[in-house]
Amino acid sequence: MVPDPKWLEILKASGWQTTALAGASALIVWLNSSGLLPVPLHEYIIQGAVVVGLVSACLALASIASALVKASEHPRQAVSGWRARRAFKREFEAHIPMLRPVERQIFAYLLHHNQKGFTGALDAGHAAGLLGSGWIRINARHGQQLDRWDVPFVVHDLVWEVLQEHKDEFPYKPEYDERYRTRSERQPWRVPVV
Repeated sequence: MVPDPKWLEILKASGWQTTALAGASALIVWLNSSGLLPVPLHEYIIQGAVVVGLVSACLALASIASALVKASEHPRQAVSGWRARRAFKREFEAHIPMLRPVERQIFAYLLHHNQKGFTGALDAGHAAGLLGSGWIRINARHGQQLDRWDVPFVVHDLVWEVLQEHKDEFPYKPEYDERYRTRSERQPWRVPVV
């Protein structure tokens, strides 16, 4: 006699269903062993109840463990994200003494004018090192059309927080472009076109 493969559908049962089945099996075995049933059950029925109880208890434990892992996923991601942000900020803080003078001037200009973003040439001009290090980024969406001479850049949020904390390390000294008849303030990231 070939067993019916339908019994394998218990593997698809939810956690509460397998827990209920394990509890019912345990109750049947307990009632029979304590003599509370009016007619004692045959030994093969008890053995079947024990097997069903063990299988469903294991499935219930697996379901509970899966739910616990799923519930702990969000806090683990939050902690790992917090660690990554903290490491990024520390990395930038450690890099501040190594900034080139023109990069310091760029950050000083942005802090003085209280602006996180600026526009510049596609190659980022004097800010290319900042772009390559990830301290600034191109502020555009995928597929957005850009003018190669006026590409929007933005300072990374975490870098901006660190800059606000170390504002006194970036004194602003305005530079003026004397080629124009009026004195206009030169943007330090732009490379002069000759």
